[in-house]
Order: sequence, then C-alpha cells, then structure tokens
Amino acid sequence: METLIIGGDVCVNYTIFFIGATREFRRVSHNYEELVRFKNYILSLAKAKPIVLYIEQTGRYSLPLLSTLGDIATVKVVEGKKLKAFREWQGIDRKDDYRDAELLYFYGALGGDAHTIDFQAYEV
Repeated sequence: METLIIGGDVCVNYTIFFIGATREFRRVSHNYEELVRFKNYILSLAKAKPIVLYIEQTGRYSLPLLSTLGDIATVKVVEGKKLKAFREWQGIDRKDDYRDAELLYFYGALGGDAHTIDFQAYEV
C-alpha cells in the first residue's frame, strides 16, 4: 500500500511541512485550529493510506504537533547527525526551514533510519 510521506521542520511556534504527494510546502502555526485544518487536509490527501511524518528531534517544540497529528500519522524522529550527513551527501550547503522539511521528506522516502515516536511515552 502506498504511503503519504511528509517531512516537517519543527520550529518554536510553527512547522514547515513538505508533502511529497503534492510537492508543496505548508507553514502551519502551532495553534490548535491551524493544526486541525492541516490534519484534515492531509487526511483528505491520504485517502485512507498510511501517513508517515519525519521530523528532526526538537524536544518540547513538537508537542502541539504530536498531540494533534499523533493519532493519524506515524511520527518518526531523525537524529540531527544523520540528517546533517544526508544533507552533505546530497551536496546541500544551505540550511533553512523549507530546505530541511524537503530534506526530511526525501530522507524518509529513501528509507533513512529514524525512530518511531511512542506518543504516550513522549508526552510524559
């Protein structure tokens, strides 16, 4: 079964998402209403396909994102060193939120190693 893969660069108050299926970026604020709108949008794109979201470890900044999307998506955390090595392997020297979201998508789409978040344990 096909999977909807999304890369997400988590910042303090927002996340930049890169949605592989549509090749689009979305800047989503961490307020509940905006996260729910985004959740509904990706559910409509997925059409019952599994959703996998790749993010870089950001500690507590990702909590609003996880509490809203954790029930519909498998969230995988990519270690910063692995993402940096992938960036270098791709020959990318520029680092910004949009580039990182896209890079996280490609890292996941190519089967890069990442840890699945157990949201209940993460929340504690």
